[in-house]
Amino acid sequence: MVRNRSCQTRPSLLVLALAMLLGTVQAQADLDLARADVERANTVLERAADMARQAAPEAIRTDLDATIQSFLDTREDRARAAARLEPGVEAGNEEDAISYWYDLLGTTNAMTRWLRGHVYTYCVQPEHLGTWEGVWVDGQGGYLEVLDMGDRVLAFRLEAVRGPTLHTGLIEGVALVNAGMQRARFAVPDPSSEDRALTIVTFDLQHGRLHLSTVNAESFHGARAYFDGTYVRTRELPRDAVPHLKALGQRGVTLR
Repeated sequence: MVRNRSCQTRPSLLVLALAMLLGTVQAQADLDLARADVERANTVLERAADMARQAAPEAIRTDLDATIQSFLDTREDRARAAARLEPGVEAGNEEDAISYWYDLLGTTNAMTRWLRGHVYTYCVQPEHLGTWEGVWVDGQGGYLEVLDMGDRVLAFRLEAVRGPTLHTGLIEGVALVNAGMQRARFAVPDPSSEDRALTIVTFDLQHGRLHLSTVNAESFHGARAYFDGTYVRTRELPRDAVPHLKALGQRGVTLR
């Protein structure tokens, strides 16, 4: 018996068409959920910004407002760049890509944590002003853990994940605090330098925030990553971070 080949192919074509339709419906549903998540995150961000402004001392309010505005002015451009990394996404249709909304959500939540850190610093734990220990973030993908070893010695672990390409960095060791207790410095030979240049990380404690700056740190991070930034403390040091930091402190790797 000869079967009609067209009858054989119709069910498979129908199944394929149905699968494509369901995939499109699911993709649109995921996109709608991501948009809604970003809307909620924006509301939380606005509330956190208002609370940070109220909590922050007058000396940093201008800088705080400038940081918030800079973030708002640039986050959509970054999200568009992240979306264009996805195959098939071109300039002009980035908002149809779920990666656009995921990037917006991630950066918005990171900035919210940074802003909440101001409330933690100035309202929840004001007695810790002028101290170093804890978890610090810069709201842009920088994450710092500091353990105060005593005798003006700090053990630290500094990580960064930057930009839509998610370039990373990691540097850790011991920083020595100066006599004024407002600046700490970490210095080691740059592993990629032939002229014995130093990699230096400087921690400046100002108005309860840490301003980090680096020299010759490129060997410790990707091409588009960096460590520099204004970090604010968000919480106490987690217990599981202490053993590693203690080991770093006991090795005492830094140059005076």
